[in-house]
This record gives sequence, structure tokens and C-alpha cells, in this order.
Amino acid sequence: MEQQLQAIAEALAARLGRSVLIGDRAYRLLAHSRTEEQIDDIRRRSILEREGPREAIEWVERFGVDRARAPVTIPSNDVLGMAARVCVPLWSHGMHLGFLWLMDPEGTLGEAELEIAQDMGRSAAHVLYQTQVLKDLEQDVARHLMSELLSDDPGRRAVAATELRELGLFEKTREVVALVLSVRGDGDASDERRLVVASTLDRARRATLRGYSAILLRSTHGVILVDTGDPAIRGGGIDGFGELILKVARRPPAEKEVRAAVGIGDPSTLEAAFESYEEAQAAARIGQRVSPGRSVSFWRDLGVYRILARLPEQGVKEAVPNAFRSLSESDHGRELLQTLETYLDLGCNGGLAASALHLHRSSLYRRIRKVEELTGVDLSQGEQRLATHLWIKLLRLEP
Repeated sequence: MEQQLQAIAEALAARLGRSVLIGDRAYRLLAHSRTEEQIDDIRRRSILEREGPREAIEWVERFGVDRARAPVTIPSNDVLGMAARVCVPLWSHGMHLGFLWLMDPEGTLGEAELEIAQDMGRSAAHVLYQTQVLKDLEQDVARHLMSELLSDDPGRRAVAATELRELGLFEKTREVVALVLSVRGDGDASDERRLVVASTLDRARRATLRGYSAILLRSTHGVILVDTGDPAIRGGGIDGFGELILKVARRPPAEKEVRAAVGIGDPSTLEAAFESYEEAQAAARIGQRVSPGRSVSFWRDLGVYRILARLPEQGVKEAVPNAFRSLSESDHGRELLQTLETYLDLGCNGGLAASALHLHRSSLYRRIRKVEELTGVDLSQGEQRLATHLWIKLLRLEP
């Protein structure tokens, strides 16, 4: 595709004597002519950074280029250092596939030249359409292999990993990381949730990632598997990608407020991607319950919950004594448990706990004694203190 588009850009630039750039719908660079004349700051940055600067995208979209089917003239913007240009939207088979950009600083592009640009644009759109069809077929295969890769069967996972590598979708020497997006919204319609999840992951991927990534939808969430060698991920960028997913999710197609959470697993080999996926699921689930204000949760940061999350659900319910469960069912009881949890979290340092809870130290100890009276535990005994701490943590894991 790159060679074909490059040939089109060079041929059009030679015929019109103008700088030409071809980009996809996300304003990422696909090809550009080597004409140095008429290059402005924005064109130079687009070439160097391989994508259009955000402020330039906002400017051109004011003129409807993302919806247009005919050429659009973009006036200059001195603040941005952006000369006037013409945008030829690239459409084929009813699909908007990208843009062809022509520098026109003097506004001298005539109708005959526009006709030539549109004709070459149709050729570029055809190349992009063929590429999209192949990508769709590849995605169908990849989606099946992704489902196998994240299945419960180790044998199927191993075969899927081998086939994904043979297709060249993931590098042999690099690791992958799983991100899980969980969404809840008003009405909680499963079809609407799936639409939000699918569109969010796809939009975030197109806006950020350079390399290959695979998306799989489940009944309650979506997962995207990302190559850790992707330029957008290296250097800790996975945090920013998780935040972007949330930002996009909160502006869904349906005009309803959604509550979204992202869980991120540890990096793993492709063969062990199932482990990163399970970690990401746990991180999303536990993050929502333990830290409601935190929307992006990493498996690596879950501390003791990394152990507790691996317990079977029934085992969690049976592990907590009824006395503690009864306390958790009333506002006053939850207040007592929160006080005790803070005290235990801070190494039984009464001064630090009282300060964190904005309590007088005598009030802190009075609440702790009340928990001992109601539950029968003796917090002076190390083993009982440890068990109590774990029981309170386990209660947090319950829906």
C-alpha cells in the first residue's frame, strides 16, 4: 500500500507542482511528495511526527473535512503557522478512508487542477479500500485466534500464539500486555454496553497505536492486546493509553453517562497472554470496588488483592465470619470497619490512623474496642490481627 500511495503522491506533485500529502481518517501520514517548496510548519510537523498536529486537526475540522465528499478549501491560520491548502476527501464503496492534501498558499488551484487531484484521489481511495478489505479479512482471522489465545485450554492457546506469530501480527521477541475495559451505564442494556466498548477500543487504538493490536469483545467487557514495543506504549505510555480509553468511553455514541474502568495486566509473552488478560480483568474489577475514584488500575499495584483475587468467589464468601459480614451491612458497622482497616493499614500506628481519619486518638481506640466486642476477635494476637485484616479486605471484593 505504501509504495502505491507514494507513487500517487509523487505523480500528482509532479503534475501540479505542489506539495502533496495522503493521510488516513485519523490524520496519520501514509505518503507525501518530496517537494520542498510551499512546505509550512504544520506540513513539516506532520511529516516528522507521522501525524497531523492536534491543533491543526481541530482547525481543518471546523470546515467539515471529516464529513465532506468534495474538495474543501482550508484558509490559512497565521497563529498555527499554517498556509492555505485544499483537502480532497478519499471515499470508495461508501467508505470514508482518508484525505489527500494539496498546499495552496496563494489560492491559485484551478478547476482543471482540482479535477486532476480528484482523479488521483480516486486511485488513492481504491488502494485504501483494497487495503481495508484485506485488513477486515485479517481481523476476522485474528479475532478467532484472539478468542483461542484467551481461552481456558492451554493447547488451543499455544496453537493460536504460533499462528498469530506466523501471520506476522506480533513480533517474536516482544511482549504483549492486556487492557480490559468494563462499562456500566444507565439502563445497563448489554447491546449498548458492547457498542460503547467496541467503539471505544477501536477509536483509542486508531488514535494512538502504530503497531498491530487485537480486540476481543466478551459479554461483560472488552479486551485489547497490545504489543509493548509499539512506539505509543514504550516508556510508560501504557498509562496514557489507559487514560485515553477512559476519555473516549465517557463520550460514547449513546448520549448516556457511563461508568467505565480499565484494568491493565503485567506484560507477558504472547503464549502467556491469557495470564495478562486475567490480571487485567481482576484489576478492572478490584479497582472499581476498592478505589471507586480510580478508573485505571494496574495489576502490579493491587498489593494483597493480587492474592485474594485468585480465591474462588464461593471461598471468599465462606472465609469471612458472619460477625464481620453483619457489621458490613450497616452504615455504623462499615464506619467501624473502615476505622479498623485504616489502623491496620498503617501498621497499628494510632497517631497516624487518627490523623488520617480526622479523629481524636481516644475515639479511634473506642471504635477499635467496639469491633473487638462485636466480633470476638483479640487484636493483641498477631494471627487474629492478620486474619481480621484479610477479612476486611475480602469484604471489599464483594459486589
